[in-house]
Amino acid sequence: MLHLLKKAQTGVRTREDVYTEFKTLVNMSPLELENWLETKTSRTPGQDTCESELVIDKKISRKLIKILLKKKIMLTKGEYECMDTIVNHINQLYNHKPTNDILVSNWRYALMNLGHDPLKVLEN
Repeated sequence: MLHLLKKAQTGVRTREDVYTEFKTLVNMSPLELENWLETKTSRTPGQDTCESELVIDKKISRKLIKILLKKKIMLTKGEYECMDTIVNHINQLYNHKPTNDILVSNWRYALMNLGHDPLKVLEN
């Protein structure tokens, strides 16, 4: 039985809704994300700035890797909630997309900490 996840902003979403949007937005593989998190650059978003929305707790990034390694049927309620949080954060960050070059921006680095590389979207 599918549990419903309640969203204050958008009404009620099912696990399937969350899963679909998560799979659409998270475009980095577990290995890509793991390698990215080992770089010095992955630690820079939000440091020395007042842009608190760019600070991504690495615990979420580590949970994300575990979620990406699981089969859909094995995902727990808590993992769906984490996926929903990641989707919401990615969408919020897109509201603050910089107008200048995103290649070396803290905005891009914050998104990559959430498993989303905006440059991959531009390639397609």
